[in-house]
Amino acid sequence: MRIDAHDPDHAAELLRQQTGYQVRMRPLLLGSPFRFSVEAARLGEISVSHTAFSAPTRTAASEIPRYHLNFPLKGAFSTHHRLPGGCTESSPDSLWLHAPQVPAAATSRRETELRTFSIPPDLVHARLEALLERTAGRLAINKPVDLRSPEGKTLRRLAAVLAAEACEPAPSYSQALATSLSESFITALLYAVPHQYTDRLHSPVPRLSPRSLKRAIDAIEDHPIHPFTLEELATIAGVGSRALQMAFKHHRGISPMQYLQQVRLERAHSELMSAPAGRTVQQIAERWHMTNSGRFAALIRQRYGKNPADILGQGN
Repeated sequence: MRIDAHDPDHAAELLRQQTGYQVRMRPLLLGSPFRFSVEAARLGEISVSHTAFSAPTRTAASEIPRYHLNFPLKGAFSTHHRLPGGCTESSPDSLWLHAPQVPAAATSRRETELRTFSIPPDLVHARLEALLERTAGRLAINKPVDLRSPEGKTLRRLAAVLAAEACEPAPSYSQALATSLSESFITALLYAVPHQYTDRLHSPVPRLSPRSLKRAIDAIEDHPIHPFTLEELATIAGVGSRALQMAFKHHRGISPMQYLQQVRLERAHSELMSAPAGRTVQQIAERWHMTNSGRFAALIRQRYGKNPADILGQGN
């Protein structure tokens, strides 16, 4: 999406046409040249945009259906939320997460550039419930993100990575990359934004019993070809996802999904060794859920010191 307008009403109309957002713009210095531009890209379902105001401008919006986070890149920018205690204002070191359907306003005090992240609510809530390992209601946000805190600094760094990847041509693994980066960004956001679930997110994860860990390990080793998810393995172990992740890291040094890949790689190597005539490397790789042949070859070389083609049928 691209917008370049020299009239505030025209700019607001273009935004409405391209996003559906109802926005009002008012220049604060009469007679000053006005220019508003937006260039947006997507990474998965998250939209990343670069927005520029040429002069001080007041912008108001209502009932925007997504979460929005604005990082000032140049100039001075403040946001105002209508919360139960009245309007509140952000600063360069503290950003507001604009919640869906909450009226908000923003002021650019001089020539200003922003990087804005627009996030669907269902992604945020799904990630929140996965982290909490329970159902959760709508976020109640009443404080800004402190970008000077450890969580705020992490969020800022991930925002830069997300923006850089969104602006690049899509690689062959774009969907997997988008999902991974989006999940990491939303996780960092949920830890950085103060809300009613903050204390629970930061609470210690209960330790996992050896018996519960063994149930997950046995499931992986007995059925490595099954398309396990982290949530399914956690259910088998009888614990939450976070507890299972922590237990694998502590006892095995890797995550549950990395352990699953390790077992699959071992089984794929055995199948390569005993492959009958006519069986191909690609067939074996796909059977073990490794559809990227280059990545499969690299993993086999790293683990066994040979290319898959050189191992094929060696055990016969």
